[in-house]
Amino acid sequence: GSTAVCGSMAWYDYSSAPAHLGMVTSQLRSFKALVNHDADYIRWPWSDRAMARVLARRLAAQMAQVATIPDVERIVVVTHMPPFAQPIPVHPESEYWSLVSAYLGNYTLGEWLRAQPRVSHVVSGHLHRASEWEVAGAHGSIRFSVVGSRPGEPAWVLLDLPD
Repeated sequence: GSTAVCGSMAWYDYSSAPAHLGMVTSQLRSFKALVNHDADYIRWPWSDRAMARVLARRLAAQMAQVATIPDVERIVVVTHMPPFAQPIPVHPESEYWSLVSAYLGNYTLGEWLRAQPRVSHVVSGHLHRASEWEVAGAHGSIRFSVVGSRPGEPAWVLLDLPD
């Protein structure tokens, strides 16, 4: 129909690290094990930022492919990591929670998504807290939803898409 769905894990690239931390990439990479179990379980040969770039290129290729389909009027993007700042908590009073924020999103991808002409909705997970926003895009607002979840209770987001 007139809607395409494109998706990505959208790994974090540290762009969601609060500025008040004042940490460079090497520090964020080193401190990850203090607050994030990805450091315990993920064993791939790429850095977080390299993986984020690879996944972003794959998403861009998907979106370029669907952009060639004349009937596609809108693109719904589904990601694991949120690409926009709205749901990412900021706690300047807590070094721990400020550091956690560095591994919760990919704002670099979000800036790219804002510039895409057919993106109408973005649905993300990872945070386990349901929320919804209107995000400004270069071609109009983008409906941004985070799917909430609890153990044993699947969750969903219902999108109202025009015909």
